[in-house]
This record gives sequence, structure tokens and C-alpha cells, in this order.
Amino acid sequence: MNRLTGTILWNRTNETTVAEDTKFSHSHLELVAERTNVFAFDEAGYHYNAATGVLVSIMGYVTNIYDLRDRYGIDSSRDVEIVERLYSTVADRSIMALLDVMDGVFFVLVYDDPQERAHLAQSEFGCPLPVYYTNTPEGLVFSTSMKLLLQKTGIKRRFHRPAVKDFMSYGEIVSDENTIVEGVKKLVTQRNLIVDVPSRKMRYESFRGRDGGVTREEAEARLIYSVGNTVTKLSRQLRSHDRFLTLTAGWDSNLILSFLYGDGAPRINAVTINGGGTTNEVPSVEHVLRFYSSDRVKHLTETMDSSLFDFMPNVVWIYEGYMVQCGMLLRYALARLIGGAGGNAVFLGSGADPILNTEMGPGGNRVYEPYADTVSLGSLSEVKRTVRNMCKSGLIGDLYFAVKGETGEQWMRRKSLRAGFRERYNTQIDYNMKMHELMLNSFGIQGLYPFMNRDTAQCARPLRPWNDSKSLYKEKAREYLGPDISRVLKKSGSVVDTESLFDANRHWFAEMTSGEFIREVLTPRQVSRIRANPADYPSSLLRVLYLCLFERLILSGDFDDQFGKAHVAASLAAVFGQRTWS
Repeated sequence: MNRLTGTILWNRTNETTVAEDTKFSHSHLELVAERTNVFAFDEAGYHYNAATGVLVSIMGYVTNIYDLRDRYGIDSSRDVEIVERLYSTVADRSIMALLDVMDGVFFVLVYDDPQERAHLAQSEFGCPLPVYYTNTPEGLVFSTSMKLLLQKTGIKRRFHRPAVKDFMSYGEIVSDENTIVEGVKKLVTQRNLIVDVPSRKMRYESFRGRDGGVTREEAEARLIYSVGNTVTKLSRQLRSHDRFLTLTAGWDSNLILSFLYGDGAPRINAVTINGGGTTNEVPSVEHVLRFYSSDRVKHLTETMDSSLFDFMPNVVWIYEGYMVQCGMLLRYALARLIGGAGGNAVFLGSGADPILNTEMGPGGNRVYEPYADTVSLGSLSEVKRTVRNMCKSGLIGDLYFAVKGETGEQWMRRKSLRAGFRERYNTQIDYNMKMHELMLNSFGIQGLYPFMNRDTAQCARPLRPWNDSKSLYKEKAREYLGPDISRVLKKSGSVVDTESLFDANRHWFAEMTSGEFIREVLTPRQVSRIRANPADYPSSLLRVLYLCLFERLILSGDFDDQFGKAHVAASLAAVFGQRTWS
């Protein structure tokens, strides 16, 4: 499991250096760094060079680490040592110059003792895991785990109300540096934190990567192969001979499968979860796999059922309030299946949409943050009635919703997004990565994101005017995959049957709406609407349940003795016991 927790102390500690396998203490820094060890280069959690006074710790992976080693003649096979040498010599102790040559999905801690400065930095695509931090009288405490940070600092635990409102409004993630816990912040995408110890001050510095100056013609020629090059590079750096891949009937994961197969991977485990109802992609995936040798590609499947809902406490324990999504339980089933099959790294198509549809790089990034305003909720019947009144015809309103397939929640949220959001930071990339990595990491699995690489991002930027809904990308992918496979592929939509999951566990939501906790996170009008028609609001009720479980598991203090564990073995009934929803 990947975990990093440390303190940048304002006052210098004993000059004696403590350097163990996962623990380090010297001067102004205390650190505990644990890594899963899936690559040939990630055996060490940190590296400290006494000669330069520089410590480096990495979470995630630097895709071009061996290219950098060979280019600059660095005699080491460990990523933390290579990066320390790069920072101390090649980059001349400039964190921006260091990040400029590194490609991948990573968080890097650089502590420079001679300068008495620490850098909490990340690639332009962000860190696979959250980085939480809080300022204390002793120093800045940071961690990839909310639970470990709370345990280490002992700060008063309570909800940060504006962030909770944002969480309910945005529906997936708190859209700025705040978290739902008061006093705890997070490192957001494309922003790094620089800590100056003597002045006890912190400042942010943005990093969006290089422009690249790629022309449209070059981008069209390189786009698909830029993904393939990253797949090949990551695959050849893994320790295990087995390859794991999440496979749907969509374009992104099938492109990755084709690259892995073409590179000669001897054993590929394609993993598909049947989300239930109309979300079952297993038959389509099995059709695709007919074009591959069954000796080399094995299909692992699992079907979600309503009993998975009892794992919600464990899911909230794992996500720690960072994000919420209707497909959380599917991610749980997916990670459990991969871990049970012996996988410790898995290729994912996640990240393709934000990379191909978001303008990465300098001057780009059209992303959104909601204003701290009241969440808008409208029931399906109310929205239909509005459409009918406007059009003076119920048929038009019914047809609109039948074609769009939207619930009242989705319609109102989309309307809210257009009306009340402003640019802030790339929540889409952040959310896409964290929803996978937090879950996978709890099972000791490293996620691999081939679309999140600098070359693909640089190719995608000049193609955006011609790549609406990834149309140009799909055209190029179709050329590469061939007509037979392409005919089977489709846009991968919803991954889980939310309505069936809600119906099967209606008693939990009914009990929750009758209590007082819901009044703490929603307005009286919203509560009245939900209580009148709870079936119209499954996503909102899921978020309320999520927050209620978070309060019980993380904030109450009742489960602190298990904070060091990846999972909590408790059902919904066990977590709440005789406690009411108030």
C-alpha cells in the first residue's frame, strides 16, 4: 500500500539522522513512506543524500524515469535516487526545472535542508492519491491519508460547512483546496506547495507542463501512438509478468488492450464488472475478446448485487471524504477482484476524457468550481411540469426526457453547472484519478493511466476544435484497431444500475430521511422535496448517507483504533448500531 505521512517542523530537531526502511527523521523533517513496489524502480520510499542535504520521496510513477537516468548518466535504478540527482545537479535545485523534465502521474516531496525549504509537488496531471495538509504550532503536517493526518495532529474534528455545501452541490468532489474537514486542506491539480521553514510561510506555485508546440498534422499522426508508447513503457517496467486491465466495450480500454497484446504481453487479465440492469457490458466485451487468443487473454468478471451496499462503510473509510460517486461500489468489486487474482497493478482508460477534451498546458484548462451557493434540487415531476408549461404539450416534455434519459437531479445539476460555475482547477482530472486510485491502493494495487502523459496531452491540445466528443480520436483509434473490433465498440456509459441499488436498499434511505442529520447538509425545502419523493433523488441521498457514515467513522473518534488499517470490517448495521440518524 502506498502511504506517505510527514511533518515539516518549524524548529530543528536533533541533528542525529534516523534513516530506516520506511522512516526518516533529520533536521526539520519527519517522514514515514510506504510503497507497494510494483515497478522495477520503486523499491525505496525515499532517498536522502547526506552530501547534498536533499531528501526525495515519490508516490505514483515517473514514466520516463529510465530515459532521464540514461540521458543524464545517473548510475542508479531507483527512482527516488535518480530524482534526487536530477534536482541537486541537473535542475540546479529548481523544483520547476525538475518537474519540467519529469513525465508521469506522481507526487514528489523534495526537502532541501541547506535551503531549509520543502516542496510538495506533483505532475501536471496530479498525484494519484490525495495529499492532505494542515498547519500546526509544531509545523506543517501532510499525509496521503485523512485518517492518519487527523490521528497525528489531534485537531478538532468537525465538518467544514462551506465545503460540505460545495460537496453536495458539485456532487462528486469539493472543488477547491478545502476538504469536508475543517482545518484540513488538499493539494489540488497543477498547484504545488512550497514551505519556507525560517519564515514559517507557505506559498503556491502553478505547474501546467510544457506547451510542446505540436502542429495539427503532427498531433494527428502521433495521438494514438503517444498512448501506445506509454502503455509499452509502463508495461516493460513492471515487476510482474501478468498484466491486468479494466476492460469495457468503450474505445479507451480496448486501445490499451490492443497495445498490450501487440507488445507481446504473455498473460493479460481483462477485468469487467457487470453493473446490473442495462449497464452490463460483459457480453460486448466477450465479443471483442473473440479477436484475441484465449491463451494470452483471460476474462475476469463479477456481477454486482444489492448485497454490496453493506460495504458502504468500508467504501467511505477508503475514500475518506475526498470524492463520492454512484459507481463507488463497482470500484470496490473491481479492486477486490483484481486483488483476489493476485494483481498489484492495473491499466485503466480513466483519464482519457479529461485529457482529450480539456485543454492541458499553459493558458489552458477550462474547468469549473461551483460558487458556495445553495444546492439546486428539482424532482423529475417538477422539471417535467416546467417543460410541459413552457411547451404547452406534455408530449414534448416526455420526449425530451426519454431521449436525454435524465433524472430531475441530473437536469437541475446540469443547469446549475452552466449558470453558477467559474474556472478554478481541474476537478475532472483530479476526480477521475482519485476515484480509482484510492480504492485500488486500499487493496495494494497501483493504477496505471496511459492517457495521462505529456505527449498525449500536447497532441490533444491543437486537435480540440476537431475532437468534439473525441470524434477525431475515435476515428484514429478505429484506423488502428481495424473494422472488426471497431464495429463492436461503443461509448461506455453508466457503469452501475443506481436505481436498482437504491430500490434494494430503500429501508436505509427511508430511515435516513426521517432523522435530523439530513437537515444539517440540506435546506428545509430540499429535505421536504426528498422526503416527499425519495426515489427521485438517489444520488443526493447517497451523498447524505456518505457524509453520515463519514461523521460516524472518521469524525466521531469511535473507530480511531482502526485508523492504521486499509479496511474497516463493519456493516451498515454494525456502524450505526442503536445510534439514530440524528
